[in-house]
Amino acid sequence: MNPIVSWLFQQPNNYSSSTHKDILDHLFQPLFQFLCSCEDIGISLSKELFKISFYVFMYQNTYPISTMDYEDEEYISMKYTSDIVDTFLDMKQTSDRYGVHLLNNKTSDSLLQFIASNCYLIDNTDFIDVEDETKEQYDEYE
Repeated sequence: MNPIVSWLFQQPNNYSSSTHKDILDHLFQPLFQFLCSCEDIGISLSKELFKISFYVFMYQNTYPISTMDYEDEEYISMKYTSDIVDTFLDMKQTSDRYGVHLLNNKTSDSLLQFIASNCYLIDNTDFIDVEDETKEQYDEYE
């Protein structure tokens, strides 16, 4: 059996009736809600696959490899740093309430890196350019 699967269904300590997966599902919610509230960030995977990627991220102690261009990652970092930090702190508080320290080896920077490895920047300028071009063509025919 894959070690992550057995880890997911283990209880983090003798005093908990919750499994790592139960706790991670609660940690996942504020992250998913934050990303869904961002008009210019899209999630590259379905919700189920994104959640699995989150489980792997939480299990491993390595930074995920970014799939975003450097400029896009910098844009997200500059625009959403405080929101990412707030989301991370919310997740950390939830973890602490369960009496586990799943985020001790993580930082808001690692969360940003996770976002950059599973999301993309939605570029609305492409839509605006096409809309303007279509309007110009329409106006020419009148």
